[in-house]
Amino acid sequence: MAEAVFQHLKNRIKDGDLQPGETLPSERELQTELGVSRISLREGLARLSALGLIEVSHGKGTVVSSGVRLQSVEDALLPLSLNGEAQSIEELYDARALIESELAGLAAKQVDRQWAGDLFKNIAEAKAAIESPETFSELDAAFHRIIANGARNRFLETMREAISSSVDDLVKMHSASLEQRLATLNRHEVIANAIKEGDEALARNLAKKHLLDSKLSK
Repeated sequence: MAEAVFQHLKNRIKDGDLQPGETLPSERELQTELGVSRISLREGLARLSALGLIEVSHGKGTVVSSGVRLQSVEDALLPLSLNGEAQSIEELYDARALIESELAGLAAKQVDRQWAGDLFKNIAEAKAAIESPETFSELDAAFHRIIANGARNRFLETMREAISSSVDDLVKMHSASLEQRLATLNRHEVIANAIKEGDEALARNLAKKHLLDSKLSK
């Protein structure tokens, strides 16, 4: 019965019957409407809350969330987080290449000068920090966040952020040697130029190649 509650309310949210910010009916009303016990109702609501679809708002009751809660996505991916297993690491590289190459393509498709300037500012700062593995790794991660922001796709950006903590571990690993830092810097520069020129296909391909090259050099 808890599963039935979950599916019913999830579909109402998906179909737009329950809008973002709208307050759900009271527990008593939902029990009557669905013909379920209080326990089953609360179990179903707990599942919706865990996925970030609803949230308890003080003074308003239970409301439909206005957006995806990143923590719920991260929690769902927790069992796949880096644990030293070769398969997990390989899969993370492939997932990152898929997501971030699309983000780079979208960023190039709708690039503007002011935003592109942030990419080149990041590259200049990374050059200045080439002797510092820690600072460089932070700027490396920031470079990819800038691209994600420029893509203006909330779904892909949220997916990227959900794996960011695991990705940060990879970035630190690749920033350990000067040779790898220089290689990363060169690849970032060609990606930034492709985005600046609005070359969607090239930006996508270069970003994917960059991440797969990183995979091979780990």
